[in-house]
Amino acid sequence: MQILLSVALLGALASLSYAAPTNSTQPLAKRISGRASWYHVGLGACGQWNNPGDFIVALNSVQFHPNGESQWPSSQCNRPIRITHNGKSVNAVVMDECPNIDGNGCYEGYLDLSFGLFQQWYPDPYQQGIFWMDWEFTDGQGGGGGGWTPPPPPPSSSEPPYTPPPSSAPPPSSTWTPTPTSTSSSTPTPSSSTTQHSSSSSTGDVSAQGAAETTTSGHKGLDGINLAANQMINLLRIAKGV
Repeated sequence: MQILLSVALLGALASLSYAAPTNSTQPLAKRISGRASWYHVGLGACGQWNNPGDFIVALNSVQFHPNGESQWPSSQCNRPIRITHNGKSVNAVVMDECPNIDGNGCYEGYLDLSFGLFQQWYPDPYQQGIFWMDWEFTDGQGGGGGGWTPPPPPPSSSEPPYTPPPSSAPPPSSTWTPTPTSTSSSTPTPSSSTTQHSSSSSTGDVSAQGAAETTTSGHKGLDGINLAANQMINLLRIAKGV
């Protein structure tokens, strides 16, 4: 009887010590294989500027717009990823889109890396050009879902807006007053009317002088005639013996 109780007790303890596996709500990261290239970054499709040294990638259009979504920015913006190549893994962030135009560009699984990120495996991206890699999202959302969340609006403040104190300086005048300049005295140039008057006066004086001379000459002529007449009269008297 004791043996049976011992066996039953051992069986109960064994059942309590066994833990059944639980279902994890965290999806397993899906590893994706694709081609890695590099490009000159700038203003990306996520609406932010980036520098060549930033560890960012441009995600292929198929995965950048999962299920054909058309929202902007894409739900894939700012999602963290991990890239593995030749045993080296580097983390990066999705910040741009790599389109596929007429078969030229990025197919599904392809990534376009920034210059600095590409250099983590090959110092000279110009010489290497491309390489093949494995990569995965590291935010626990698998191969789809959103990663970009719009920033919250700024908190509203009940404080009144700041008003600067009034300035003690007088307001500037809108009318500009020129600085007085020094005046120099100068002799005015006689006008043409003054000159004309002077010329007329001079002409009048000359004419009067000429008239006076003419009058004097006339008087002298009459005196000569009278003298001659008197001489003739005297000669006639002498001839008659008067």
